[in-house]
Amino acid sequence: MVKYLETHFNCLSLRRLAFEECRAGPKIAVIGDTESAAQNVSKLLLNYSGKYSMNPVFVDLDPESSIFIDGSIGAL
Repeated sequence: MVKYLETHFNCLSLRRLAFEECRAGPKIAVIGDTESAAQNVSKLLLNYSGKYSMNPVFVDLDPESSIFIDGSIGAL
């Protein structure tokens, strides 16, 4: 859990720096097998970003995923 928080706060500082410099923020790719925690990590990072009033974009390319509709792009 500490690693996920560190990842979130690193991304948060990179987002703020990018905002100050008027450029695009960081991009994260979460990749894993069906037995890995890739979906949970994605949900966790999206929720953290939402709590800090960020506008994350989530792209789900897994046809067997249950987060959103298959192959969709979601904005929170």
